[in-house]
Amino acid sequence: MIVEKLTLEQFRNYEKISVDFKEGLNIILGQNGTGKTNLVEAIYYLSFARSFRTLNHRDLIKKDKEFASIEALVKIDDENKKIKMILTNDGQKITCNKVELSKLSELADLINVIVFEPKDVGIFQASPRLRRSFLNMQLSKLSNKYLEACTRCAKLTKERNAILKSAKPNVDHLEIVTNRLIEESYEVCLKRKEFITMLEPLINKTLSAISFIKRKITLKYDAYVEFNSKEEYLEKAQKAFKDCLENDLKYKVTTIGVHHEDFSTYLNGALISNFGSQGEKRLAAIALKIAPYFLVEDRAKRPIVVLDDVLSELDQTHQDKMINFLEKFSQVFITGTHINEKYKATIYDVANQNILRRNTHGR
Repeated sequence: MIVEKLTLEQFRNYEKISVDFKEGLNIILGQNGTGKTNLVEAIYYLSFARSFRTLNHRDLIKKDKEFASIEALVKIDDENKKIKMILTNDGQKITCNKVELSKLSELADLINVIVFEPKDVGIFQASPRLRRSFLNMQLSKLSNKYLEACTRCAKLTKERNAILKSAKPNVDHLEIVTNRLIEESYEVCLKRKEFITMLEPLINKTLSAISFIKRKITLKYDAYVEFNSKEEYLEKAQKAFKDCLENDLKYKVTTIGVHHEDFSTYLNGALISNFGSQGEKRLAAIALKIAPYFLVEDRAKRPIVVLDDVLSELDQTHQDKMINFLEKFSQVFITGTHINEKYKATIYDVANQNILRRNTHGR
């Protein structure tokens, strides 16, 4: 999966710009505020129809403009797809080869992007919401079934909360919605459990490739009920919701469920958030964000990797290990202020809303 060409119009600080990218490593250099991160933000937006920097798509529209557009030529095997997004204050329109997509979930089959950004260093200490978001974003790209189940669970949780917030909650209605929520939640819990199991060895493989850390990473899925079969899940979930009913009625909100789940990360048996050094946390966070790349078996469909300012806090030896590892990937975008030009990469200089390809050492 390769982004061969990206065209932006009235996006962030760019009036209009078009740039051709190469396979392998693409390194985007520029001083802070020049717009280098805006480029990779646009690439990420193509995959999720959302930014990794803001929740409001209006922030992406150039000041005093009415719309912004992102257009990309994406190559998967020998097939080319032209994806275009038009963003306005009222919403967004997405087309693939000039055919409008009817729902955002269709993007999952078109382009897949994984990202590391500087704030991800704090993922282990952050709110569980950030780790759930990581699970949801990665799993939605691997399974449409998961994405659909998540959407239904969110709607049912909202409906259940509305019942709980009513002056006199209808207990019969509450039970019906609760049973439906439990049933729909099974797919979410199952996929999360499987994902964590598959991801653990890949994080260790990635961490070993980019660092000198010899200790083992262990992941623990903090499910709201433990289960080994659907029957066991349904039985335990029914009991869990029953046990929490009094609290739910008291606080007028659903206090348990998939929307409260989390996962924990351990380094040699010790919780990394409490006992890991800053360097260990940084490298483990990078490994966590890159590892899902290897879950896609079809090499032609493996994700595009975006790493925003990933090298700035690494010494030269770790930078070398990181670059040597990433050189094997189909396509990687790295932003930064400077780079050692010995690497096999295509380098782009960003300044004054212009992009200049300085040299080409890519594939």
